[in-house]
Order: sequence, then structure tokens, then C-alpha cells
Amino acid sequence: MIDIHSHVIPNVDDGSTSLDASIKLLKEAIHEGVTDLICTPHYRKQMFETEVEKLKIQFSLLVNEAKKNNLPINLYLGQEIYLRRPNALKEYFENNKIITINETNWLLLEFSYTKDIDISEVIYNAKINGYNSIIAHIERYQYVTLEQAFEIKKIGALIQVNASSINGKYGFFIKRKVLKFIKNGLVDFVASDIHESRDNGMAKAYNKVVKKFGQEVASKLFKENGKILIKR
Repeated sequence: MIDIHSHVIPNVDDGSTSLDASIKLLKEAIHEGVTDLICTPHYRKQMFETEVEKLKIQFSLLVNEAKKNNLPINLYLGQEIYLRRPNALKEYFENNKIITINETNWLLLEFSYTKDIDISEVIYNAKINGYNSIIAHIERYQYVTLEQAFEIKKIGALIQVNASSINGKYGFFIKRKVLKFIKNGLVDFVASDIHESRDNGMAKAYNKVVKKFGQEVASKLFKENGKILIKR
């Protein structure tokens, strides 16, 4: 599996408090069947503002420790970028606050769960500046309807959902919503969004998707679609 959304780099956000904890998260991911993991620490103004240089240093530290432990997993660096304003991306890039996924032109974008923001405008602004958007855990945004998700896809963004949502961690309504999105062909990636304080759940979610939607759909969401982000 290719997991495109995780918080496993130590001491850069709320994902991992130590290198030992990070290695434990990597071992858990391997046990779940993950072969390639994109590390996406938070960038959120006034909350998580780790400098890009420190991100790269901590990422290298993790890569080296994984090699020392002979862990069979490939690691890549990205970010999960929280946006309050549709036009904030340009400012963040100009000030060297954020990075793309694995040095591609893809961005993983996060929004408020409850406060409505025009996601379509964000995607458009990203596109005119040369970036493609992946919307993180879209099922958790209360204001995003099925119709809005179709619009998001229509203008060129891709959609990621969390394995934990499929597994029912966030309750019946979010589980029903995420399954409806998958049924309508709106979802491109299932990812763990793993933190030290959370279970991984990728294998369980994969089996649920196979059972409900078939092997071909599961393969695309957990494996094939992620290849666009790890090949350069």
C-alpha cells in the first residue's frame, strides 16, 4: 500500500513526540501492509509552523533511523497545509513556509471541519500558480456535500479520505458519508493520517473496501493512485 497522509516525523507537529515513537509508527505501518509512506507534517499558522529546514533535518533523521532498523518502507516528504483563506497559498510559498509532496506540484490541503470555506476557489488559486490539490480527509468537513465533492473533482482536485472514517472511528454519519463518496467514484486515496495517539487501520479499511466495492476499487484507492506522488 501507498499511504499518502501521515504524521510520523518526530518533534515537528502533534504526530510523534520522539524518534522511538516514530519508528514504532513505521513498524505499525509495515504490519498493515504499507510499503511507501508520505510524511505530511502539519503547517497551520499560529499552531504548527516548523521551519522547512527543520522539517528536512528531522525527516532525514527518520530516514536514517529506518535504514538502521532495516525497515522495508520507502519514505517521502510533504506537508499537510491548513488554509483559512483561499489566497493564502501564494503568501506561504513566497515566505518559504510550505513545501509540496515529494517535490512534485501536488499539495495536500486541510480546512476547518466546521467553518465553510470556498474550497473550489482554493483549488483554482493553486492551479493558476502551478499546483495541483489533494483535499485531505474530505469526509470530515461538515459543509462539504456530495454535490460539492463532484464540483471539487470537476475542477481538477483529487480527494483523500481516512481509513479510520471507513472503520467507523468518527461515528455512523461520517462512515456513511465516506462510503457514499467512494460509491460515487469521488475518492482517489485512502490514507492513515496516522499520529502517535491513533491506530493505523489501513488493513482493516482495505478489507472493508474490497468487500463492499471490489478488489479493483481497493487497489486504486490504496495502491495504484498513490504512484503519481512517489514517482519523479
